[in-house]
Amino acid sequence: MRNFGLIGKSLVHSFSKDYFNKKFKEENIDALYSNFELDNISNLKELFSDYKLSGLNVTIPFKQKVIYDLMGWQSPTYCHIPLIHGNDGAKMSKRHGAIGVEKYQEMGYLPEAVCNYLLRLGWSYGDDEIISIEKAAQIFDVKNIGKSPSRFDFTKLDNINSHYIANSDDVKLAIMIIPKIEERLGKKATKIQRDWIITGMKDVKLRVN
Repeated sequence: MRNFGLIGKSLVHSFSKDYFNKKFKEENIDALYSNFELDNISNLKELFSDYKLSGLNVTIPFKQKVIYDLMGWQSPTYCHIPLIHGNDGAKMSKRHGAIGVEKYQEMGYLPEAVCNYLLRLGWSYGDDEIISIEKAAQIFDVKNIGKSPSRFDFTKLDNINSHYIANSDDVKLAIMIIPKIEERLGKKATKIQRDWIITGMKDVKLRVN
């Protein structure tokens, strides 16, 4: 039987699934929790001390709270966030519509733009569309999370990405682009060529919009 422990500075607990099943029986709880669910709770104990935002099945928090209560742990405040739908209106998932993060990088999207856009999916702050990670850390409030599913729109993502590209440092953008140029050319760029690329970034950014 695989054991699990808390992830953190110290492993202060280590219990098997049999231990929890015994506890459930003592408390007259008719439930069998898989090792995955037990691992998940132990991780949440360390990672989410205040809030846990999730688009999971709304019945899961009730099951997880049983373990928190049995262990005498303070459970987080659970918040249900709306699901993300694709342009076709169907729910996005690993089997429908969703792509890996590395694909967005290959398509030329900046990390800041993707974070900004994902933040605004299902959450709002007035009419603000451009919100940096630093600003989001200051103003984010779960009260502004919407209830309806949001729709992933690449046109809006393109607009946000254009803003971040236009306001990005030339050297930073060049460092991101040069490896792709070298890959296509099949050779390393010389220092002169790198300087040309950096110098030309100003004109490139003007054409993004």
